[in-house]
Amino acid sequence: MRLLKLLLLGCLLLVSCGNEKPMLSPQPDIDNGGLFLPDGFGALVVADSVGPSRHLAVNQNGDVYVKLKISTGDKGNVAIRDTNNDGKADII
Repeated sequence: MRLLKLLLLGCLLLVSCGNEKPMLSPQPDIDNGGLFLPDGFGALVVADSVGPSRHLAVNQNGDVYVKLKISTGDKGNVAIRDTNNDGKADII
C-alpha cells in the first residue's frame, strides 16, 4: 500500500512538472500602429526600419519573414526575431 501511494505521488509530480505556462502575447500599440481595426483586433509595430515591404509570413516560433519591395540588389528578404517576447524586433 505504501509503494502504491509513493507511485501515485510520483505520477502526480511528473504530471504537474510537465505543464508549461502559456506564452503571453504582447499588448497591441495604443494606436494599433496607425491602423484602423475592427473591435477585438489589435496591432503592434514589430520593426519600422526594414523599408517598404510586399509580403510577410510568420513562422510557428514567431519569426517574421518579410519580402521587401526592392527591384535591385540582393537585400530582398528580411528575417525578424523577437528574443524577449515583448513584441518588438531584437534581431533583424
